[in-house]
Amino acid sequence: MKISKQAMADIHALTVALATEQSVVEAAIEEFNNAMVDPRAALETAVADYNTQLAALREHIEQLRDDLQSEFDDKSENWQNGDRGQAAQEWIDSIEEAMAPLDGDIEVTHPDEVAVPDFPDCSDVEMLSSQPEDA
Repeated sequence: MKISKQAMADIHALTVALATEQSVVEAAIEEFNNAMVDPRAALETAVADYNTQLAALREHIEQLRDDLQSEFDDKSENWQNGDRGQAAQEWIDSIEEAMAPLDGDIEVTHPDEVAVPDFPDCSDVEMLSSQPEDA
C-alpha cells in the first residue's frame, strides 16, 4: 500500500488552499466586527436617549399623580368619601395603573463580536507522507 506522489501533492495543495481560505475567513470576521462598531455605538446611544426620555415622562406623570393625590388629600373627609371623591380617587389610582408599562428601561440585545472559530489543525495531514514501508 502506498499513497502516490500525486495524491500527496493534491493533499498538500488542498491544505495550502484551506489555509488561504482560513485567512480569508479570519479577515472577513475582523472586517465584520470593525464594521459593527459604529452601528453598535449608534444603537446604544439611541437606546440610552430613549430611556432618558422614558424616565422624564415617568417622572412627570408621577409628579402629576402626586400633585393630584395631595389635592385630593387636602379635601374634606366628607368630600373624599362622597361620590365625587371616590371617583377622583379611582381616577388618581388609574394613573398609577397607566404608568405600569412605563416602568423600567428598554433593553436591546445585539451580538457581541463574532468570534474566530477553532479551525482544524491540518498539520496532521502531512503525516500521510510517512506511511509504513511494508504496508
